[in-house]
Amino acid sequence: MQHGAGTFVSTITAIRDQETLKRILRACDAARKLGLKDPQGFIDPAARDPIQFIDIHLSSGFANEMHEIVRRRWVGLGGG
Repeated sequence: MQHGAGTFVSTITAIRDQETLKRILRACDAARKLGLKDPQGFIDPAARDPIQFIDIHLSSGFANEMHEIVRRRWVGLGGG
């Protein structure tokens, strides 16, 4: 797991709203499908778009890991 991944996991784990997780999951899926390898950004669960990607690099595979982290949390709360 990359540096910063622990913060991402902690933030996602704290989110209990399925719709928020669904929106983050869609954004992570889009990042993965676009081939982004190291998306960085901000998560604000109260925002309409709860995740904003910035400073995007193409050097590693964390986009896939981000998607899986959010998907597992969403499913764990009864999503899907």
